Amino acid sequence: MSSLSALDQVLSEVWRFSSFRPMQKEIVTSVLEGRHTVALLPTGGGKSLCFQVPGLILPGLTLVVSPLVSLMNDQVERLQSLGIGATTLPSGLSKGALNTALAQASQGVLRFLYVSPERLAQESFVEKLALCPISLIAVDEAHCVSQWGHDFRPAFLKIKLLRNKFPYVPVLALTASATPFVLKDICKQLDLENPAIFQQSFYRDNLQLRVLMSESPLLDAAEWLKKTQGAKILYARSRRQTEDWARDLKGMGIPALAYHAGIESKERERRQKQWMSEEIPTMVATTAFGMGIDKGNVRLVLHIDLPESMEAYYQEIGRGGRDAEPALVITLFTSKSIAGLRRRAALQEISWKNAEDFYQALASQGQVAVGQGGVTHTFSPEKLSNTLQWPLAKVHAAAALFERINALVFSEGWDRSPRVQLLSTGSALVTALEELPWAENLVYYLARTYPGIQSAPTPISWADVSRECQETVPVLEKKLIRLVAAGMLTYTPSPAKNTVYWSHYRESSGHLPMSRSALEGLLQRQQEKRIEVEKFFTADRCRFQALLRYFGEESASTCGTCDVCQNLQSVPVNVLKRRIGLSPVSRAELLTEWPGADAGALDTLLRRGMLENWWFRTSAGVYYIKTNGK
Repeated sequence: MSSLSALDQVLSEVWRFSSFRPMQKEIVTSVLEGRHTVALLPTGGGKSLCFQVPGLILPGLTLVVSPLVSLMNDQVERLQSLGIGATTLPSGLSKGALNTALAQASQGVLRFLYVSPERLAQESFVEKLALCPISLIAVDEAHCVSQWGHDFRPAFLKIKLLRNKFPYVPVLALTASATPFVLKDICKQLDLENPAIFQQSFYRDNLQLRVLMSESPLLDAAEWLKKTQGAKILYARSRRQTEDWARDLKGMGIPALAYHAGIESKERERRQKQWMSEEIPTMVATTAFGMGIDKGNVRLVLHIDLPESMEAYYQEIGRGGRDAEPALVITLFTSKSIAGLRRRAALQEISWKNAEDFYQALASQGQVAVGQGGVTHTFSPEKLSNTLQWPLAKVHAAAALFERINALVFSEGWDRSPRVQLLSTGSALVTALEELPWAENLVYYLARTYPGIQSAPTPISWADVSRECQETVPVLEKKLIRLVAAGMLTYTPSPAKNTVYWSHYRESSGHLPMSRSALEGLLQRQQEKRIEVEKFFTADRCRFQALLRYFGEESASTCGTCDVCQNLQSVPVNVLKRRIGLSPVSRAELLTEWPGADAGALDTLLRRGMLENWWFRTSAGVYYIKTNGK
C-alpha cells in the first residue's frame, strides 16, 4: 500500500474525515517524504492533524513539543479514547512515572509523546529520549522559538539538542502567526535546511473586524454581548480588569466569568467547563485564556484594550468563528487606548541601564562573584522590586530579557503567588476598617478583585496589587502581617523558593552577557511592534488588507465587512460611479456637492476605485472614467 493511500485510510478510518482541509494533505505528504516542513495555518486550520496522521503511518514515535498544557491534555485524551498509545509528561511527575513513560516510548507502546519545551532543558531527559525510536518531531507554536516572535520562550531553543540527537528525523514546525522575518528565524533556530514551507492565507472571510469609538466601553460592550448569540470572549489586559468587568456585567444581567492565571487551576478548569457548555457564555479573560481551546461557535471576540502586538491580535481574533460561520471581532477604541498601549509598552522596555541595574542587583542578592557561572541561588523578585524601586512587572520583564538570551534560567513558577483570606465580611469588615484607615485601600482592593477571597485562601498577584495600591511589595506585605495580627485575614507567603541558574558566567560591572547593539535592536523591534499596532487601529483602510500586509501578504480586494469598508457606504459606490461618469470631478468638488459625505470615507473609496480600476485620476487630482477606449 502506498503512503498516500495509507494516508487517506488513516484519515477516514481513524479520524472519520472524508477529506483534508486546505493544505493539510500537502503538509502530511511532505512529512512522509522525510522533508523538514514549516506550516503556517490559521487558528482552527487543523494543525494537529498534520502530525497525527503521519504519526500513525510512520513506524516509530512522534514527539510533540508544545507550550500549551491544556491542548496537550485534550489531544492525549482523544488519542487514548481511539485506542492510540499517547501520553504527556506534566511538571511534577514522579521519577518513577517519568521512567515508565520513557520505557513505554522506547518499547513502541506509545505512538505519541507530548512534552513541554522546558523538559528539553534537562540533559538527562534528552539522553533517555535518545533511546526512543523517534520518527517525527512536531513543534507546535513554533513562533515561540524566535526571539523576534511575540511569545518567545527560551526553552524552545533546547530543541536544537534534539536535532543533534536525531539529525535525520524530519521536523514539522507549526504556527498560526508569523511574519516573514519570524518565519526565517524559525528555520534558523531549528536548524532546518531547505524546508518545505506551506502557508495558508491569513484571510478569514467569516470574521468581521470592527474598531469602534467608545467613551462608555462597559455600556457598549454590554450592548454587543446582549445581542450576540453563542459563546463570547472579552479580552482584557490585567487580572483586575477581568474581575471588575465580570462583576459589573453580572450586575447588568449578563452572566460572565473572569479568567486569569492568578485563579487556582481547579477553579479555572471549572470556569472553562461552564463556558464550554455555555452555562455561562461570556468569558472575561486575559490572554491566559484561549490557547489550545477548541470551541467552534464563538460568535464574538471583544477587546477592551489594544493588543500588545499584531501577532497576539491575530491569535486572539482567531478564536472566533472556528466553525466557519460569521463572527464579530470588535475592539472598543477610547481616547485613552493609545496612551494605555504606550504606558504598558514602556513598562516592558528594558534599557541598557535597566539591564545593568537588574543584573548587578540580582548578583548581589545571590552573592555571585565576577567570573562565576553554573551556580544556582534563591532570590526574591519582591526584594528586587524594592531595591530597584521598580514595579514588579518591570522586574519580570527584565528577568524575561535575560532568559531570552539564555544567560539566566529562572525556576518554573518563579512568580508563584501568595495566598490571602479575609476573615471579616460585610458590615463587620467596614466597621473594622474604620479603626484601620491605613489598610482601607488594600483590603477593599482585595475584596473587590478576588471574589472568593472571603471564603478560602486565594492566590493574589503582587504585580497587580502593587500597581493598583501604588505601594511597593515589602510595604504591602508588612500591612498584611499587621492585618493578620489584628485578626482581619490570613496570609501565606509564596509557597516555594524562587531560584535562578547562571548559565553564563557573571560579567564585571559595566558589562552584560549581550552586546549593547543587540539589546537596542530588541528594544527597537518591540517599539516597531507597538507602532504597527497603533497604525492598524488608527488606519482608514480595510482592516483585513492592513492585517494581511503586516504578515507579508498582499490583497488587491477589500473585505467589505470591516468598519472601514462599511463606512464607505456613506457614499454608495454606484452613486459615485455615476457621478464621475457624468464628468471629471475633483475631490473638493465632490465634498461640495455632497456636504454630508464623510471626507475620510470618500478618500478611502476614491483610493479603492483607483486600485480596482473603477475610475482614474489625472496629475491635477481630477477623477474620470474612461469611455470608448479613451
